Amino acid sequence: MKLKNIVLLLLAVFFSSCLSGGDEEDDEIVHDDFDAAVVCPESGTNTYGMPNRGTFVDERDSNSYRYTTIGKRVWMAQNLRFFDIEHYDYDFKGSTCYYEEDSCAEKGFAYYDNGYRENACPLGWHLPDIEEWNELIKTMGGDTLAASRLKSSSGWKPLNPGDNGNGSDDCGFSVLPAKTTVYGYDGYRAYFVSSSPGLLGKLTKIFDTDDPVIKQSDWSSANASIRCVMD
Repeated sequence: MKLKNIVLLLLAVFFSSCLSGGDEEDDEIVHDDFDAAVVCPESGTNTYGMPNRGTFVDERDSNSYRYTTIGKRVWMAQNLRFFDIEHYDYDFKGSTCYYEEDSCAEKGFAYYDNGYRENACPLGWHLPDIEEWNELIKTMGGDTLAASRLKSSSGWKPLNPGDNGNGSDDCGFSVLPAKTTVYGYDGYRAYFVSSSPGLLGKLTKIFDTDDPVIKQSDWSSANASIRCVMD
């Protein structure tokens, strides 16, 4: 074979490799083996000896909350709605139902970033840090799958006609959008504050109606929802 033909053949092989990715691992199919019956079974008991799903009562105000066990952790399955008059004022609200039409009994209260949020959870529960949030997301299938599985199966408004912003709520975590977070986002967004410091406040997880990925912000929403996790 002439040298010119050999060079052309090698170039053809090279460019063919580049177009196909050049690496068999790039073409590897990632299989999602998530099974809600294993990750968050509805029946049975958890490591605390409690039913995997149920309710508990906050002794401070007698509010009742649903909870769900996901992996080895027990999470509140509703947003906190504890009103603390000691930390409330009209300029920097510690906790309040901002908009009565937002059904705060269902969607919880807004909590201002005034140092109070870290101690807002009931006795025996705590505000999760960012590692606990990330662990939850990983357990639910990772960045591109967890949002849908954690979002409520109803209550999310579509961004465009024909879209569906609702989730599958596989583990009963039931994330709902709330106007209590940022005015104007009712039906479209949910903010959940963590206890971990960011650049401008606490690190915050953000669910959107039109985004399959749970975003993280270094900036605390001024008024964010709270989900507590069992100690």
